Amino acid sequence: MARLTHSPLVSVLMSVHNSANYLEGALESIIHQTYQNFEFLITDDCSTDESPSIILRYAERDDRIRFFRNEENQGLTKSLNDMLQRAEGDLIARMDADDISRLRRFECQVSAFEEEPIPDVVFSNTRLIDKNGDLICISWRPSEKQIVDQLGQRCYIPHPPVMTRAEAIRGAGGYDESYW
Repeated sequence: MARLTHSPLVSVLMSVHNSANYLEGALESIIHQTYQNFEFLITDDCSTDESPSIILRYAERDDRIRFFRNEENQGLTKSLNDMLQRAEGDLIARMDADDISRLRRFECQVSAFEEEPIPDVVFSNTRLIDKNGDLICISWRPSEKQIVDQLGQRCYIPHPPVMTRAEAIRGAGGYDESYW
């Protein structure tokens, strides 16, 4: 399996649609990661709120941010596939516009890709928080074996904290665009 070689090593993909209320927290949690070798691809999917101006303000201050705007609302999976084709990193990290990543997320995930055997996908647990950032609960999922055994039938992997090899997700055909 190929070793990690590109600079930037990580491409972060975020699709945004009317997320102005949470967007700054999400952006801040990515740009202040302890691991900094990443590009941040953000697509605004026809927001009617202040989301585009918030993204533009951040993009003007941080040259790792690559900002795209859809002329028509395309939905999450199409927007992700568009960014996946533009991404330059060996690793693809997902982020949603209403989520917050812990500051060492990328550092921990990248180090997992440097271990043997080399994984194709890593993810973390998630904590559900309210609009004030207060903990509601820790998300539940079955054991690792049950997760693997049920792939293709049911998915317990939370999408926002996923990091995957670009070659693996591209090799699988990207995101299924029949899911909006």
